[in-house]
Amino acid sequence: MDDNIEQQYDEVIRYISAYRAYVLRINSRLLQLPIRKPRKYLSLLRETWSAWRETNLLSGKNIGFNRVAWSEIATNGEKSSKYFPILVSDYPLHELSLSLVAHFAGVDFEKLNKLHELKKNSLSRFRMKHTLGIVLGGATILLKSIPESVVSRLIDYRRFELVTFLIACAAILYLLIVLLTFWWKFSQALTIHTYAEQVLEYTCIRQAKNDDQARTIDRQLSVSSAQSVAS
Repeated sequence: MDDNIEQQYDEVIRYISAYRAYVLRINSRLLQLPIRKPRKYLSLLRETWSAWRETNLLSGKNIGFNRVAWSEIATNGEKSSKYFPILVSDYPLHELSLSLVAHFAGVDFEKLNKLHELKKNSLSRFRMKHTLGIVLGGATILLKSIPESVVSRLIDYRRFELVTFLIACAAILYLLIVLLTFWWKFSQALTIHTYAEQVLEYTCIRQAKNDDQARTIDRQLSVSSAQSVAS
């Protein structure tokens, strides 16, 4: 692949985001199952109750109930997706990592992981509550810093307080309208960043093990070759 790390990163993140959106779409129907089809839900729960009791939430292994339920509620189109085998596998994180490496052959995931870490800086710069705090703080200072005697010459002080309060509310409303879209996009990016971080970290750990094994094999082959030449 091209050595454009930014482009590789974008493509990998899109792949991970698409899988996450796929899972969320199916899980949204799974959450509706107890209401829409309570008998079906109870039937599935009885089938997998023993497996559920033995489930360790620290394990990355799929819960038996989820696998059965996903197979029941997924549409034919969703089952034909490349993501479905990942979803219903024993260890989805591992399968997603394998799928990433296979789909993006030649990509250095160590470099992508480092770039992913750098992305935290841009996400941390935007804090909507800080902006709102500045506006409220500025309005408070404006209200408290002007002497009542000065204000009373121009307008009733109580009316001045009301006007100042309305101006602050209007400023906050304006910021909400203007910044809400940006806040939503940044919130979405932060969620995807957290999820992608797990995937990339796991992929790097797994590849590091494979690299160690490859180096060990190379050393063994070198030693065998040297011994052959010497003999």
